[in-house]
Amino acid sequence: MKGTATSYNFNFGKEFLIGDRGNIILEPRIGLGWSKYKFKYDNLVSDSVENIIPNNQIKNLYTLKSRTIVFSIEIGYHLTPKIILSFRPSLVSRLKYESNSQNNAKVSILDGNDDSSWGFDKLNGSITFPMFFGVKFKL
Repeated sequence: MKGTATSYNFNFGKEFLIGDRGNIILEPRIGLGWSKYKFKYDNLVSDSVENIIPNNQIKNLYTLKSRTIVFSIEIGYHLTPKIILSFRPSLVSRLKYESNSQNNAKVSILDGNDDSSWGFDKLNGSITFPMFFGVKFKL
């Protein structure tokens, strides 16, 4: 299946400097996000269905949206005043993906249970725990 994906995430946090010289950084964050998938349905929908259901309603059924909530805390160490080594564990909760039905009422796309580690079954919502390691350069 082909299509496009768009995701926006906004994080809010406060940096705390710890230690005699402020070498250690703690930065708790909370974030909200939105994601959208638009699938190309040209080869998936038969001509007879397109004759009965208007094209814009078919398009709405193949457009999936979800909200995301992120909690994280960044732990960092100043190697120099401008270079920071950091580690950020996170909790990401993605709500169930939804599409719009004929009357703009929300409907669930998938009701089946599948135990695979990835795929469309994960559109029912998920909680993940990503971790990020990095080097930050302050300008």
